[in-house]
Amino acid sequence: CTANPQVKGRAMSFFKYFYKTIIVLLIPTILFIAFSVLTSGFGLHTLRIILSQSLIPMVLGFGMIFSMTAGLFDLSAGANMVMAAMLGAMLSQYFGVAGLFIGSIGGGVLIGLFISLLYRNLKIPSLVISLGIVLIIEILAIYSAGRTSFIKIPEEMARVASYPFSLIFSAVAALLFWIVYYRTPFSYQLQTIGSDEMIARNLGIKTMRIKMLSYIVGGFFFGVAALLQISYSGSISAQVNMTTLSIVFQPMMGVMIGMTLKKVFDNMVVNIFIGQIVISMIFNGFIALGMPDTLKNVFIGL
Repeated sequence: CTANPQVKGRAMSFFKYFYKTIIVLLIPTILFIAFSVLTSGFGLHTLRIILSQSLIPMVLGFGMIFSMTAGLFDLSAGANMVMAAMLGAMLSQYFGVAGLFIGSIGGGVLIGLFISLLYRNLKIPSLVISLGIVLIIEILAIYSAGRTSFIKIPEEMARVASYPFSLIFSAVAALLFWIVYYRTPFSYQLQTIGSDEMIARNLGIKTMRIKMLSYIVGGFFFGVAALLQISYSGSISAQVNMTTLSIVFQPMMGVMIGMTLKKVFDNMVVNIFIGQIVISMIFNGFIALGMPDTLKNVFIGL
């Protein structure tokens, strides 16, 4: 290393990268040790549960970060996922597994496209549009599901994307997210808009087109999350009174943790995954401690 500066630089970069990785992994490790000490119901056997519960919020987080990076406030992710899952379930009745995939992922993209068109033409804040879309999609989901507001898929079809196969789908989603977020001009333009939209316009970036793409690309990941969700539970129920908003907060908190960790470790795939693991670990830890939901939410908020 002393004889070759390039080798020395690579060695230093490797140790720096390794050091930052250890720091990021320390957060869930410390939480796991703390809950394991505090209660006997929390141990290595809970890691599988924590992992499986983190996959869907992680993929939702992949979709949400695009609009968040652009400075948009989109609360329709949960409603999008529920409606896309219902579309996948309905198409699966006619086209089998292919219908499940096309309906879920295609439905997520189409809903994202619809929201982007509304945002472009109505020219009102993204928060207002997302709340209106939540109300509309929830009503559409009820009418789509029929009298029971509940759609079930056959067990053998649900196995296609359920655990442990959900790990494969999540890994593919993570790879696609990494490519889009780190290897495309779209992402760099998106981050420029989020930093200063006026400067982005002066640089010749078509800000409205990029913002619309953030909804559409996000819709793709919401569709993947819809596929994982209906495969995980084997069914999907329509929700009313804006209850789909509750789906948004866990992935949003995981993304915020990931964006904070970016100051230490610049890999949002790992950071979002760690963020969701942390949130899921806290949920399961408080359940193991026997705490009520109200108290658990207080600690989560803190």
